[in-house]
Amino acid sequence: MKLRVATWVLVSLACMTEARVASASKNSFFCAAAVSTGLLFQDGRWKSVEFDPSEQRFTISRWSSSEYAVYRLGNDKPDFVCFEYGLGGPISIDCKNDRESGVGFRFDEGTLRFHAYSIYGYVGGNDNVRPSLTIGTCSPIP
Repeated sequence: MKLRVATWVLVSLACMTEARVASASKNSFFCAAAVSTGLLFQDGRWKSVEFDPSEQRFTISRWSSSEYAVYRLGNDKPDFVCFEYGLGGPISIDCKNDRESGVGFRFDEGTLRFHAYSIYGYVGGNDNVRPSLTIGTCSPIP
């Protein structure tokens, strides 16, 4: 009898975990940066700098049947509208910013990791813009 109960509990937990993973693909995600680094033009030269990762928080939500939107926390308009390129499994999105070239966001549901980047600035001679790379993790929003 105890073996039947234990087996039932294990099967139930496995089904619940599978259902949660499957439903996560349809839900939204909250993403928080772990590290944010980049370059800053200061005192006539470029320097490497660390940025405050707590300022880099995002939500990801479905925008259309094949697109997701990425919002910087506190913004009511998306920073990115992204195309999904996962093929039936966990979602993966690749995002470009239409307003600025060289700015993007990538996310993979399988790893729950993201990176956001901006390579805008240096090449075009704009020393007021800071090229940057931010990495972090996401969690499903129920």
